[in-house]
Amino acid sequence: VVGVGGIQIFIEGSSLKSLQATTIDLRQDALGWELVFETPNLKPVPMPKDQPLEFRVRYLIDTFINPQLSSHGGQVVLVEIRDGCDVVLKFSGGCQGCSMIDQTTKHLVETVLRQHNPEISAVIDITDHDDRRTAYQ
Repeated sequence: VVGVGGIQIFIEGSSLKSLQATTIDLRQDALGWELVFETPNLKPVPMPKDQPLEFRVRYLIDTFINPQLSSHGGQVVLVEIRDGCDVVLKFSGGCQGCSMIDQTTKHLVETVLRQHNPEISAVIDITDHDDRRTAYQ
């Protein structure tokens, strides 16, 4: 347990070495306030190319896509891989009902997934976007 300005942060022991020199800051930008962790010693694990498509898609969602979506309070999960190469996704949080979801899907999610996995034939969003209660404004 690490105390920072009245906030307690729980860190798994095996992560301590990677988190040395980490800084935590509260910053304000045009969208509001955010808690920023900068971890110079934390390096992403390269994506193994010999893994099944489901594993590679989950890896990209966890390491590249969701960190970007989280800035708007959103996230996406892999529901399934259909017919061997159709990726079925479900968005939540700020992405569910967001008016920009088509752009996000096409220009971020689909681009990242296909760039690393050219065998993907379709990226399908099954989210109910009529529910706008948590949508990013």
